[in-house]
Amino acid sequence: MVEGEREGAAHLGARTELTRDDLDGARDAQDRTGLDRRADRLEEQLARVNEVQYQLTSQGRLDVTLLLERASTKLQLLIDRIKTASYGYAGFFDAIKVDEDALDKLYRFDERMLDASDELEITVGRLVEAIQGEEPIIEQANGLIRQLENLNDTYSKRQDVLLA
Repeated sequence: MVEGEREGAAHLGARTELTRDDLDGARDAQDRTGLDRRADRLEEQLARVNEVQYQLTSQGRLDVTLLLERASTKLQLLIDRIKTASYGYAGFFDAIKVDEDALDKLYRFDERMLDASDELEITVGRLVEAIQGEEPIIEQANGLIRQLENLNDTYSKRQDVLLA
């Protein structure tokens, strides 16, 4: 082996163990993917709500269309908040350091949010069924808005989990 090759091989082999930063980075990447999947699922529901809204508009049912516009706005807000969420990252100037226990609490919190997202999918499904059956849907639209308000309020408490 030539001297330069030996130095290169030594350089490659110099870092054989994973550091805490490596593990946190891998965990952050995995969690980011999970958040993206959740946001994708919510975007699917947004598309369904928008389709219902389009169908109602074409039927001239503008009273319900305005309610669904409110629901769409609240759902888009939730999606945007999830897409910009971070896990266990504190910026260079941030005084907050996130520890392992806080991350575990955050994961549990986000799992509960995922369960609530499943419930949202059911609610949107009922809304779609109601419009296809030409049933009155003002009550379902109001229920969707309440559910989205609760989801956004709950998500607002996410920062509290990090700071607790």
